[in-house]
Amino acid sequence: MSLPDDRWQLWFVALFVAGVQVSIAVVAIYSSIQNNLSDGACIGGIFGTLVNMVILVLATPAALVLAFRSRGRKELHPWVAPLLLVTLSSVVAILIGLQAGLRCTV
Repeated sequence: MSLPDDRWQLWFVALFVAGVQVSIAVVAIYSSIQNNLSDGACIGGIFGTLVNMVILVLATPAALVLAFRSRGRKELHPWVAPLLLVTLSSVVAILIGLQAGLRCTV
């Protein structure tokens, strides 16, 4: 499998996914706090958290495997850093989305 020399494509996809994850979580918590679309915000917070957990479960091992396989080289595999960005944004989105989801139960 050959990778393109333009690694900006990898970063573009990673930044897009990270931005979408966090922005959906922020909209869910904002709507939940303002009581606008409260039921939708609750369900969005719950399902968004579940989806982010799936992304976290897929991205973290992939980043670890690629980092482990490139340990003898001078630089890491080009996908490691974008995957770690998606992993970090998943954790942030989970923490934000849980707040929206927990507001439903109270």
